[in-house]
Amino acid sequence: MFYLFSTAFVFLSLFVVIQLNAPDPMIPFRLFKNRYLLIANICGLLMGGILIGLTAYLPLWVQGVLLLAATSSGLTLIPMSLGWPLGAYLSGQFIVRLGTKPISLAGVSLIALGTLALTFITSGTPNVLLIIIMFFVGLGFGLAMTVFTVIVQSSVTWDNRGTAASTNAFLRTLGQTLGITVLGAILNQHIGGRTNNGTHVEPDILAAGLQSVFMILFILALLCVITTSLLPQKQLEFGEKSSTKEAL
Repeated sequence: MFYLFSTAFVFLSLFVVIQLNAPDPMIPFRLFKNRYLLIANICGLLMGGILIGLTAYLPLWVQGVLLLAATSSGLTLIPMSLGWPLGAYLSGQFIVRLGTKPISLAGVSLIALGTLALTFITSGTPNVLLIIIMFFVGLGFGLAMTVFTVIVQSSVTWDNRGTAASTNAFLRTLGQTLGITVLGAILNQHIGGRTNNGTHVEPDILAAGLQSVFMILFILALLCVITTSLLPQKQLEFGEKSSTKEAL
């Protein structure tokens, strides 16, 4: 694992050096001078890790710790899919009236509270409580993701919007890739060598490992709350006038 991360760091460093010297870079790093974009991209990276952690490991908790059927583990994620579009709708309704910071902060706070609640669940926690938690987490994702998308597109000139939006999407995907790697390593660290016949994991052992995973998700969400709180206290302009002077 150490060699993989070392290799990844070397190639990432080479990529940054090449992009900084390229006449037409894939990722214009000058965009990160924009405080709005910087915060939106950091939160996108963190939220990508949180999202993949929830979708990968909460069903594992339901099936491996609560010992419910695979169908039940999949149904646990449906409330998040219902809360997400509701949050996106509410975000669209109130973003002009309230501004970007209150809505995005409310969204990431819901995610943080949801992941915090997951750190307290036990093998006796009813599945219906997980469903409620995931609904509010989905609501938080809908609120925050919508605002960050608007921030990214409204903080640059028209000719940079495609680049800014694709960079934000790339960082969300990168967050998922890094997230599933790190969380998987943490879980394997807890259950490695503690399986029966090399295949079966006792529910209490799996629960301990997944609790560590949920704690990491809460830490990521808390970092997202702190980062979002640094958004400037002003209303973004929408339309062609939204060329951001502080960025470009």
